[in-house]
Amino acid sequence: MLASDLNNREFVNPMNPDDLLTVEFFWHEPVDKWESETQGKEVKREKQMWVRIFNPADRHSMYQNAVRDDHKVRFPRQWMRFQIENGQATGGEEAFGWKLSEWPGLKENELLELKYMRFETVDQLAGASDSQLQKLGMGGIGLRQRARDALRERHASEFKGELEKKNAELKQMQERLEKLEAIAAKVK
Repeated sequence: MLASDLNNREFVNPMNPDDLLTVEFFWHEPVDKWESETQGKEVKREKQMWVRIFNPADRHSMYQNAVRDDHKVRFPRQWMRFQIENGQATGGEEAFGWKLSEWPGLKENELLELKYMRFETVDQLAGASDSQLQKLGMGGIGLRQRARDALRERHASEFKGELEKKNAELKQMQERLEKLEAIAAKVK
């Protein structure tokens, strides 16, 4: 076994060698060489997902190819980032609640981090457990409290708006009832 092997217990500070690589998932339209030669002009194929893997500062170690399932498994963080950037990382169904992107109290970097952690709504963030918030770092608990406060304010303003609407309807109905009673009194 090699000294850098992950299974070697005597190796100090073992690490995943893939963490030293730079990995980029991207969209690519490869040139179809056969069709280009037969038509006499450059013909591109359908747009595909590709992966670029290389050691930083070593241009001779670059590997580029179409994405396979083993690339997705081997580099899950980079794959997740690619999916989030391209809007493919939704859970399939729309989450119920107030979308994080619609929350004015959220900074852009916080929004990106929350999307990376798979939070979709302010409601999910407000109901997050302490263990979930630990993965967000030091500001996680404060962010959850801000989400709770924002939801409380939003629900209070919605309730107030609905209450005012109902009061206006009641007032209108009361005026109509008084008019009808006045008409009924004249008829008697």
